[in-house]
Amino acid sequence: MNEHPNVLFIIPDQHNARCMSVAGHPDVKTPWLDKLANEGAYFRHAFVQNPVCTPSRMSFLTGQYTHVHGTYAIFNRCRPNLYGMHHFFKENGYEVAAIGKQHVDDTWFCHQLDYWAAEIQDHTKYLNEAPRIADYAAYLNALGLSDLDDSVILPEDKLAKDERPKGFQPLDGRPSKMPLEHSLEFFTAKQAIHYLENVRNKKKPFFMWLGYHRPHEIYTPSEPYASMYPPESIHLPPHSFDEFHNKPPRQQNYAKLCYDKDSPIFIFGEGGEVGLRRVVANYLGLVSQVDESIGKVISYLDEIGELDNTIVVYTSDHGDYAGEHGLIEKKCGISYDAITRVPLIIRYPKKVKAGKVVNSLVESIDVFGTLAQLAGFDPPTTVQGKSLLPYLESEDFDKELREAVFCENNWTKCIRTKEWKLVHYPEQEYGELYNLKEDPWEQNNLYFEREYKDLIIMLRTKLLDWFIKSERPVTYFCNTYEESFPDRDGRAKKPITDINYYYA
Repeated sequence: MNEHPNVLFIIPDQHNARCMSVAGHPDVKTPWLDKLANEGAYFRHAFVQNPVCTPSRMSFLTGQYTHVHGTYAIFNRCRPNLYGMHHFFKENGYEVAAIGKQHVDDTWFCHQLDYWAAEIQDHTKYLNEAPRIADYAAYLNALGLSDLDDSVILPEDKLAKDERPKGFQPLDGRPSKMPLEHSLEFFTAKQAIHYLENVRNKKKPFFMWLGYHRPHEIYTPSEPYASMYPPESIHLPPHSFDEFHNKPPRQQNYAKLCYDKDSPIFIFGEGGEVGLRRVVANYLGLVSQVDESIGKVISYLDEIGELDNTIVVYTSDHGDYAGEHGLIEKKCGISYDAITRVPLIIRYPKKVKAGKVVNSLVESIDVFGTLAQLAGFDPPTTVQGKSLLPYLESEDFDKELREAVFCENNWTKCIRTKEWKLVHYPEQEYGELYNLKEDPWEQNNLYFEREYKDLIIMLRTKLLDWFIKSERPVTYFCNTYEESFPDRDGRAKKPITDINYYYA
């Protein structure tokens, strides 16, 4: 047995935190996620730093806020000297593997890998057209199943090529003709098990980033999951069709697109509520399909006696509306918990109390340092997050980790406490303010109500304080977090020597 535990970091794309049976969803079935939560710690209020795929993943990997690591868009090339989880575990003697969807800058990520089995080709080569699967395509070609592949782009026979907008990826949902055994999710599990069984160096602990492309659209589950949730009988979220009164114009425009029965996003059938039900039912099917795939990897680790010596993390880069506000996908998503709140489960029986439910606000930047500590190392000084270890090791520790969590993209900043959420739009007359205790589904925007003027000023001040205090001039190594800041005379508090640093 290795001195340090293995690390399995499971990250699907676009999993709404409410859409798990352990979270109390009335329809969806996620037995393997429930098992992980019951045998580990389940964080009910975990939030990402960015509502978009790549920037959010970069915050997980670096332990830094978006404005510190500097990646704001899907196709960003990242700063070359950024330090990530894969660097850290490799330098500490781990074999580092990446299976499935990575969705970060390959030029930064792949050079630290000992093994890499990507599902999808480099996105930066496909700015104008949605990419085809790479390894998965070869797998399907060998089986003669390529024509059934609808997991990433729409097959040619479903929409004429000259009618398809560049980069077209439909938001509608429908059953897939692909047998479950050969679905993208099961292929990903096979790749992971192949690495564990045939490739890895068993003398070293492994760090595996296991990325799933879905439940991100296209929403096309295979049977039996395509029929598991009949659209007419699923429970749509309360107030699933938002009036968008006093909401920002961008949200109102997107809502019109989703609500319109003749909207171009509904290409497999009727739109409106019928279309919404169809999409959500297939989204839930994909959640369950991913769950079963994860179960195959977990079962294999158990079979070879490695499960209890493996730190298992399950989370997501962001959520999906999944019918909340009558919307699907994630556009305009910085405002709503449907997008910024994600599942977070950590299982490691040697240090994590089983069945622990944590209600404190936590952020994605907290995960890196926590994994380092669970594995027996000090976190790197580049990490901005806080340790989750007190929650994992204690049965009764229930102190709040932080007063607020923060999310940002390149035109908006958001602060969320347990009770309030403020979304700030620079140089705009509008904004968003929600009372989360009285309005947990974020329907009623209080931003324009006179009685909340002082509260808005207070939250905006906290938002500014956070931004200033977290803006680090050094994003690579420094002796301590505080030492990266100059004193009042503009001099470093201590000289920083013999380190590789990168000025933001």
